[in-house]
Amino acid sequence: SAGRAVPSEPKPESKPLREGKGEITVLVLNASGEEGAAREAADGIEALGFEHVTVGNAARLQKGNRVSYHHEEHRAEVDEVAALFGSLPPYDPYCYEDASSGGWSMDYDILVMLGDPGAVRPEPV
Repeated sequence: SAGRAVPSEPKPESKPLREGKGEITVLVLNASGEEGAAREAADGIEALGFEHVTVGNAARLQKGNRVSYHHEEHRAEVDEVAALFGSLPPYDPYCYEDASSGGWSMDYDILVMLGDPGAVRPEPV
């Protein structure tokens, strides 16, 4: 490989940030045990204009919904998604600014965990 410059160690965060609903990726995991819940949720997210929504099943069940994300720059989009699931401050959405602690793949910018809807009832307004 004479004559070719050897690049220095690539930094993982050197990839350009995905921006806008056409690029941001969303992973919806069904942790409710209710058949089809993730697909139904994904339909709602896609109706907001998100184009890259993936569904799957969580490894274990949980109570209530949880929305997490990697990049603070996506907060406006995250809030729109979170509002669909009543996943609102002060506890949610949760930002894993250190991607390595995120617990899920960096292939996705926003993670929605759908828990058992009967387990947590929102306070009446």
